[in-house]
Amino acid sequence: MVIALGLGVAILFIALAALIASETHQKIVNSEIQTKKIEDALDSGLAHFGSFMAKNGPLLDINRESWTSHINSDTPSDLKLQKLLRICKTDQEWNHQKELIDLFASGGFQMLESSNKEPYSFAVPEFDFNADKNILKVVLLAQNSDGSAVSQLNLQFQVNTPPLKIPVLWVQKGWEGTGYLTFEGNVWASNCSFPIDKVRLKDDTYQAKYVALEPPPLPNLEEIVSRIPTSQQKLILKDSSANSLLSLPRVKDKPSLEASNAIETLPVYEYVVSSMALKNKSLKINTMYNGKHVKIVLYLLGSIESGTEIQHLCGTNPECNPEDLVIVGYGGDGKDTLGEWDLINPQICLTGSDNIEALIVAPGYQLGLKRKNITDKYFIFFGSVFVGNLVTSGFCGDNDASVLFTKPVEINKLPEDFKLQNFYPQITKVLSYSSTSSDFSLKKSEIESGLIGLESKPVPPESEENFELSP
Repeated sequence: MVIALGLGVAILFIALAALIASETHQKIVNSEIQTKKIEDALDSGLAHFGSFMAKNGPLLDINRESWTSHINSDTPSDLKLQKLLRICKTDQEWNHQKELIDLFASGGFQMLESSNKEPYSFAVPEFDFNADKNILKVVLLAQNSDGSAVSQLNLQFQVNTPPLKIPVLWVQKGWEGTGYLTFEGNVWASNCSFPIDKVRLKDDTYQAKYVALEPPPLPNLEEIVSRIPTSQQKLILKDSSANSLLSLPRVKDKPSLEASNAIETLPVYEYVVSSMALKNKSLKINTMYNGKHVKIVLYLLGSIESGTEIQHLCGTNPECNPEDLVIVGYGGDGKDTLGEWDLINPQICLTGSDNIEALIVAPGYQLGLKRKNITDKYFIFFGSVFVGNLVTSGFCGDNDASVLFTKPVEINKLPEDFKLQNFYPQITKVLSYSSTSSDFSLKKSEIESGLIGLESKPVPPESEENFELSP
């Protein structure tokens, strides 16, 4: 009897120990599961924060507590801010964005779903931007649905207003025609009806997107005319000219300005061109003239008619740049054409069997590029174009990939008359981070590589700028 009782007690203790071990093991397993879930939630929360900042970067300039008032105000400065934030969004999309801005402004918890479809709560209780040091400090919190697990991530970001990457093409209105051109550079559109899907980018390092920027105002034409020699004004360039090949500068032409860059000061030859129609001749632009590096600016009042060939090709000359030839179009703007050339639909139609290098600023114009001969494999435009419409049909422009835009003008080489204001401050680098989750260090490579919060290929109107966390 005693032996039996002893065996029973022993069995009871063994069973109890097994039960305790099982419960302990289950608790450990549950804890590990919860830890993994909260890490996933924190990871998803960081991506959510990154996406939010990518779409709402202009808010960095404003105290977080006043975000809600600014997005609902009708003052001129706040309306400008709202235009930046809302770019190409429907009323429904804008209302959803405003609700999200309200949530981030309050610092309260948001109900979200992690990458593994688990519900969780996410908050940014601390958001401190030091504009003097360009440092943003944030605290991110994530907790599971029942509040039993919480994880915190402390981050310090470098915030800069990085130089703009000037596009190869910036269109103010739309795209006329059915063509599919190739772009080796960024493409901007200021009108939400512009068909982004038509844009064929050379590779994924470039973007086609909608922007809320205003084009630079054109220089005052009356002031320009006042400094240009009379013989360089109101030129009409056409086939009936004496020479088969026209060239600028001409022997008696005089520079009217000087332009400086980091290396040298260049004489600038300026011309007011009434119209240009050269179907049987070419206009050669010599930016290496009499052994000197010069710049040439054409102020265009009318159109450059279909078939016109302008030759400006730097080739391997290291001193020559696309922006050494600037074409500024005044026709169609209704105010700065001295009352003579206020065209309704002015065009710049360039034809070539070779390439051309230039900066074209003509926001009231249609632009088309066309190969001179059908046997020409490509017609390549080196530089940047700011125009009203892109034309890829009819006599003005080709409608296939034989036309390539490439090598945009660098921001520091834009002429002073056409300097662009930067978008707004952007998060550019992770300076430091720490987490209450011991395993979150596994995410370090992702944070530093800039993958957090980024789509593989941002496409407007989903984001105004990339959320790039480059080391």
